[in-house]
Amino acid sequence: MRIIVTEEMKNNMLYDYNNGYDLESLSKKYNIKEQTIQKHFKTMGIALTKGNAKRFSQKEIDDIIFDYKCGLRPIELSKKYNRTSGVIISKLKSLGIYVDSNYRFTDDDIKFLLYHYPKRNWMDITKRFPNIPKSSIHTKMSKLGVSLEDYFWNEDDISLLKKNYSSMYGNVKELIKLFNNKYTYKAIVSKARKLGLKSREFWNEYDKEILINNYSSHTLDEMMMLLPDRSRNSIISQAKKLNLQSKLRLETNFNKHEVDFIVNNYNAMTDKEIAIALNRTPTSIADYRSRNELLKIHNKSSYIDLSEYVRRNNSEWKKESMQNCNYKCVLTGKHFDDIHHIYGLNLILSETLELLNINIKENIEDYSEKELKSILETFRETQSKYPLGVCLTKRIHQQFHNTYGYGNNTKEQWDEFCLHYQENVA
Repeated sequence: MRIIVTEEMKNNMLYDYNNGYDLESLSKKYNIKEQTIQKHFKTMGIALTKGNAKRFSQKEIDDIIFDYKCGLRPIELSKKYNRTSGVIISKLKSLGIYVDSNYRFTDDDIKFLLYHYPKRNWMDITKRFPNIPKSSIHTKMSKLGVSLEDYFWNEDDISLLKKNYSSMYGNVKELIKLFNNKYTYKAIVSKARKLGLKSREFWNEYDKEILINNYSSHTLDEMMMLLPDRSRNSIISQAKKLNLQSKLRLETNFNKHEVDFIVNNYNAMTDKEIAIALNRTPTSIADYRSRNELLKIHNKSSYIDLSEYVRRNNSEWKKESMQNCNYKCVLTGKHFDDIHHIYGLNLILSETLELLNINIKENIEDYSEKELKSILETFRETQSKYPLGVCLTKRIHQQFHNTYGYGNNTKEQWDEFCLHYQENVA
């Protein structure tokens, strides 16, 4: 029986084609010969052949772009999306976002670069090579013995380095920012060592006295105000040498009476109620329970499910965090695996539930749709008050939590971890 192809059927087939259907799939779905489908698609300006690869849906394209910008290579994308790496590369090229790290420079390309590269004329260079990474251009010019003029430290930059290095040592972001992102942190440290510059190791008695008298009763931000010439990392390092305990650490040290009170009441009272009774902070109570596995009933049931619920619906925060980290591990500059909450997710969620005054329920199914929506909205709003996440390799992320535990993590812990990591690398 001959099937008449109506305009509606053509539109439906076109819709399916744009969402991933190939010629064979269209033929089976509409019970129409492949030759007939080809003929109708030709009238729409589409050359549909039997060998055509399965079309990309818009969602698939969006996901591939997202993963590619996050650092996945074509070979990894091919496995994830069940396509050949050649097809993936072809699609990325058609979208104008594929970066060819193996580009072969022609004689004309080299002549062009020999003129523009030493002068750092990146506007014209990028215009001519829109999809070639700068690293490939640097490598090619280096092989030709051509240097970038402002790769060398000028006198102004050297003077700036001498003036600020000792006081800013360890403050990676600020040091890089000081030179308008011209040099990497590694390059800055290397230059400082060649110049014989040292971090500000010497602490005078006056500064030490301020540190000793205030470190245990003030936050790090407050200490930086008391010691304006010292960096955050310098303060932490010196406090460690003097065996000083931070305000945060002291807040989580409890005597026997306090421990007994927490153990006997943690299931019947909220952290806030216990904190009021002991004249402590709710965060310190939560930290102690977490370290000693004093889990409330809700910690074993719906609370965990709620944590997973907000994690799964936190994509915008993840995207912003990855973009802020330039899609690389902030400590190694390499491909990342995880996104770490500088301020613990559990602390944000606890603050959210307290703001909403929602009682913890036995199962997540017991929450209404309205309650879950309200939890998510309030969580996102609360989360925005704290720093974005940081991209880390799985190994480094695990290393952090092995040191500081899971849950109740703070910016102070992260700053301390970064300092120790940089010291170990150095």
